[in-house]
Amino acid sequence: SDLNRLANTLRIQASPDGPDSFHGRGVGPVRFRWQGDTTTFGGTVDATDFAYGPKAQPSLREPRLKIDLDGKYDQSAGHLTLAAARVARPGLAVEGKGTLAKLDTTQDVDLAGSISYDLKLLTPELRNAIGGGFDATGKGTRPIALRGSLIPPKGAASDLAANGALAWDAVRVYGFEMGPGEFNARVANGVGTVSPVSATFGGGRVSLQPTLKLDPAPGEVSFARGRIVEKAKLTPAVCAGAVGYALPVVANAAQAEGEVSFDLDDNRVPLADFTGATLRGKMFVHRAAVSAGPVVSEIVQLLGEPAPKVVLANDMTVPVRVEAGRVHHENLTLTVNGYVLKTNGSVGLDGSLAVVADVPIPGTFPGLKNNPALKKALEGKVVKVPVGGTMAKPAINRGAFNVAVAAVARDAAKDAGRDLLNRELERLFPGATPGGPSTPPGNRPPLFPLPQGLPIPKRP
Repeated sequence: SDLNRLANTLRIQASPDGPDSFHGRGVGPVRFRWQGDTTTFGGTVDATDFAYGPKAQPSLREPRLKIDLDGKYDQSAGHLTLAAARVARPGLAVEGKGTLAKLDTTQDVDLAGSISYDLKLLTPELRNAIGGGFDATGKGTRPIALRGSLIPPKGAASDLAANGALAWDAVRVYGFEMGPGEFNARVANGVGTVSPVSATFGGGRVSLQPTLKLDPAPGEVSFARGRIVEKAKLTPAVCAGAVGYALPVVANAAQAEGEVSFDLDDNRVPLADFTGATLRGKMFVHRAAVSAGPVVSEIVQLLGEPAPKVVLANDMTVPVRVEAGRVHHENLTLTVNGYVLKTNGSVGLDGSLAVVADVPIPGTFPGLKNNPALKKALEGKVVKVPVGGTMAKPAINRGAFNVAVAAVARDAAKDAGRDLLNRELERLFPGATPGGPSTPPGNRPPLFPLPQGLPIPKRP
């Protein structure tokens, strides 16, 4: 049957597209009995494309569910009594009994039961929701209880109370590694207290103190401010995890050595969408030496430099913030082959890059080697290099970079000796300087080759 039509027939939903409505397809035996406004029902249904709540924005959506129910529904009062209920999907099952009242308004619940889980089977969905290479193992059964209004009256404080627990054998995400542990949560008046979550990161201990807030729905979790990472050791695995998102120039570095700490400031994580998290903090680089990762290698290749040697500034503070699914950093400074580079920008939780690097033009930059005057005028001048692509495969907008270099060359040439500069330009571009053979302006080669369609700055 169509579950929406079945729920209408059994009279266990107030409206076909209300907060208590069912959607999807179901197969299985169902028994029911009408007596006045009360429907007694029971059965076992294998559901596909299941959704509960308004079809456009359901509160629950699952591709496959097995539902076992035994209860009764009082239509006029909007009151559902469950003598027994079990809802299961691969890796997760919830069962219990209790009541749900005022389903079309405040959705008052009084349920108690248990939750059974297998984190290995849940990992693919959790990885999609959380990111960071999430991986977890562990299974078990824990008691749960829920009482109060899911949707409190407008202006009223939440009276929701709940408790539950979840244990694991191992969890890895964004470079953090958690050994065996248990997550215990208790909610009173819509605010939850959670047992501290401990982890290792770069060989050091990490402790997080979460707080749950369920009002307004769908709720959020936040963590106590302060230092949550203390002098973690830099390793390639750490650089490929959380540190790589905050410091993209070290992401995926094959070699890494040093120490970093992290202080957490304002933060909130919506329970309905982890990618909607917002937080602010500071990354402290006590010391660091790393091999060139993909971002640095791409910049160095653009500049025509030899194999890069990278050093991050010691005792450096990098402000970090997370918003709209991106990790932003400010004023990240590093030294590459003796040149100081600075980056600002963001990394998406999907690994996408939107970074701008302030890069000094090295003396080895193509086009300067045989032009002493230009080399003197341009060497060390800073240009902005936009870096896109991903952390694993960065991409530089070379056209924008060429335009930036040409603009710097134009400005720098104003300060160079005119006669000396003209001689150097005459050697590079015969006939392009005053007094040389006449060359139509349109045939003169540009100071720096630019992609077709981009403006060529005027030469002095």
